[in-house]
Amino acid sequence: MKRAILLDDISDGRLYKSGNTVNLDADGCSGCSYCCREMTDTIILDPWDIYMLSLGVGNTGNDISLAPLLAKGFVSLSVFEGLTLPRLSAKTGADFSSCVFLDETGRCRVHAYRPGFCRLFPLGRIYEDEGFHYFLQSRECRKEERKGVRIDKWLGIDNLEKYEDFILKWHEIQENIKEYLKGCDDENAGKINMMLLKLFYLAPYDAGRDFYLQFEERRKRLLND
Repeated sequence: MKRAILLDDISDGRLYKSGNTVNLDADGCSGCSYCCREMTDTIILDPWDIYMLSLGVGNTGNDISLAPLLAKGFVSLSVFEGLTLPRLSAKTGADFSSCVFLDETGRCRVHAYRPGFCRLFPLGRIYEDEGFHYFLQSRECRKEERKGVRIDKWLGIDNLEKYEDFILKWHEIQENIKEYLKGCDDENAGKINMMLLKLFYLAPYDAGRDFYLQFEERRKRLLND
């Protein structure tokens, strides 16, 4: 029922894979920054996002972690479905709030390092059968005239197969922890959330090593604890 409501109400009713072509290209989003102004507080960041953003703002070596981004006010912590996770920070203007990385011309200052959620928009993901499909959110983008583009090109992520494998594993970790938290009191829930933050976000990543290998090492550590 949840899937039927999702697809019928907010999509074109189709499911896609990364090799499919979908009407996504809004002429480079010229003259529009609506999604960067109205959706900032919904952009929850995964470990890959933190890794990429750290590179984008010039962090290197042992600075590849959540801590410097928090200190600089680029991200903040938020509770999402029982999990304490980082999200993009917003800056407040005269008439609206916007993403902290949106510049005065309405363009992204860290576009090459932007989070997966930003790359995905206006697509979404639906998880099922130990995998996921993409779907087009038909009401989210304000640009009505859009050209067809392959999803893998739209995302612009190197080693997309590895990235999609990471997305599945990270989704599984979150779902398992959310289920576990249902039986926890507030004190133990806080400890579990801090463990998650320390292991996947606060412990520095090595910029000279493959991110996916480092994530897998941490995932195995979680499974073995």
